[in-house]
Amino acid sequence: MTFRYKLPPKPPHQRLNRLPPGKAAENLTGVVKGKKASDLEERWARALNKDEGVTDYTFQYIVTTPYEIPGQKNSVDFVIQYDDQWWAIEIDGTFVHKTANKRAEDRLRDAFVNEQLRKDGIQPIQRVAGEELQTQDAADRAERQVLRG
Repeated sequence: MTFRYKLPPKPPHQRLNRLPPGKAAENLTGVVKGKKASDLEERWARALNKDEGVTDYTFQYIVTTPYEIPGQKNSVDFVIQYDDQWWAIEIDGTFVHKTANKRAEDRLRDAFVNEQLRKDGIQPIQRVAGEELQTQDAADRAERQVLRG
């Protein structure tokens, strides 16, 4: 008589551990007005494109100040013309601006940049948190709230 190995019982059927299907893909391109952009910046730009009150906007607006901070960029994410006023908007990514040191550097940079923006007739920088731009609907709401108050 031949020996037969006993097979272990089959485990109960379980569903695969998969993420649930999301909403339709956003089809983000990573580009705004021909320049590389983050997903947050692209959502903000799409919100601006939908807003009839926005007459014009510049992405990555270059600001030249008499004082430069080493390692800091010399541009503002967006300068927007809305209702005959110009607004400066910085999109703050969630992980980039969390430390106290980074926030202090941002305040110093903003002071220099705001001085130049004021001379150019542009409102001081308003910062929009990345948490507010996680979906296009959220970005649309944030854009309306920031520009319309």
